[in-house]
Amino acid sequence: TADPATLIAAGHLVSDPGPAGRAAAAVGAIGIVSGTAAVLELGAFLGPFVDPFLAISYALVGVALILVLLVTASTLAVHAAESILDRRRVLAALVAAGTPVSVLRDSLRREAMLTSMPLSVGGVLLGTIVTLGVGAISGRPVTFQEGLALVIPVLFVCAQVIVTVGLTWVAIRIAIRAVGPHLVLATSPDNLRTE
Repeated sequence: TADPATLIAAGHLVSDPGPAGRAAAAVGAIGIVSGTAAVLELGAFLGPFVDPFLAISYALVGVALILVLLVTASTLAVHAAESILDRRRVLAALVAAGTPVSVLRDSLRREAMLTSMPLSVGGVLLGTIVTLGVGAISGRPVTFQEGLALVIPVLFVCAQVIVTVGLTWVAIRIAIRAVGPHLVLATSPDNLRTE
């Protein structure tokens, strides 16, 4: 890549991928639950009668997913703060060599995105495909008219994917913004000294 922020982020991930992967693992689980919930919501809301119990249940699942995503944002923030603390001498040296702090902030964001976004997209798609597959195996064949009627549900599942990925992106932005002051402190010339 020609982008310095991506180069720094990718270099750090190559040298130590474990902590970033552990911090982002919950994003994949959220994606799987979100994809599964999208398919199950379709089954609940396609009929002529919508069961209020199911509607409330799925609304609660959605609220729980958003709350878990906020907790995941705090996990990503803790990982970013730990990464800053561990690499403060390297970060201070980069700033002393002329790298702007904004590039380092972008590198933290890219590092979180490189680990979280594929897990988010993959999790939603995996949850959707597995749930649809189980439904297809256990259900009856779909007629052509029913297939045409599935256009709106397919768009609904696509919207669920987009919303989940968008919320993951927002969680990453919140996490990196929360550790911004720590990044500025870590780039202080005092951190260049040997301990």
